[in-house]
Amino acid sequence: MKNLFSIFTLLIIISACTIQEQGPIGPQGVQGPQGIQGIQGESGFVMEWESVNFTSPDYEVILPYSDFGFDGFDSDVALTYLLWGTEVINGETVDVWRKLQQTILTADGILQYNYDFTKYDVRLFLDANYNLDLLTAIDTDAWIVRVVVVPGEFWNNGGRFDTSNYFEVAEALGLPEIERESDIIVRR
Repeated sequence: MKNLFSIFTLLIIISACTIQEQGPIGPQGVQGPQGIQGIQGESGFVMEWESVNFTSPDYEVILPYSDFGFDGFDSDVALTYLLWGTEVINGETVDVWRKLQQTILTADGILQYNYDFTKYDVRLFLDANYNLDLLTAIDTDAWIVRVVVVPGEFWNNGGRFDTSNYFEVAEALGLPEIERESDIIVRR
């Protein structure tokens, strides 16, 4: 019984030590200093180049972000699209954008439009299993190119959409419509 009394007393002492009563809440303190204001973020950035030509001997083009005053980050991802032509849907003419890389069959063999990117630019280039000097103007001249730079944190925060569909990307990122001046060349 003495052990039971000792255990009971010990539990009362422990519970008394751990129970803390809060007093009344005091008045609100003085407002702290204002922090540095950040720049309003964007969920993506879109750039468009017109009259892009793949010329001999390299058949490549560098599209610098600086043309638009844009500074990229190492974590950014660039999605690149070629305007392939137009289509009439429900009486409305709409652009047809194809995401790179694109592979097409020509009379001479396989031609591939491809790209790579850095935080400063996008490099477009052609590759084929035949001599690129055999290409015609329809393959190399007057392309309209859109590059969408997606911040890396967008991907890390669960950004999920079909990147092959430019319009889905534009909607997911809240990209503005771009008006263009030049005519669209219908490709293959």
